[in-house]
Amino acid sequence: MNTIILCLIFSFPLFAQDFVFDKEKGKAVPSYIGQVKLFKGKALITKKGEKKDLGHGDRFAITDSIQTMDKSIVKIQMIDETIITVGPNSEMTF
Repeated sequence: MNTIILCLIFSFPLFAQDFVFDKEKGKAVPSYIGQVKLFKGKALITKKGEKKDLGHGDRFAITDSIQTMDKSIVKIQMIDETIITVGPNSEMTF
């Protein structure tokens, strides 16, 4: 039982990285605005001016953008549960 409690205590900082505390609202809010749920083909994500290949589960901040190539599609789930689909040869800035 003590082992489980210790694991939970030491893993908490890993989960806390995804949230920031909003003093005005008095609650924790995600530090990201969306997450890749599905993608097919090739797509790039630009974070802080640096481009890299997009992967399943990648998260987006408000300053990020994605770019899809030929025959590519990306489905993003926003934090409010909205699903956004980005089609081929498109660019989306959040």
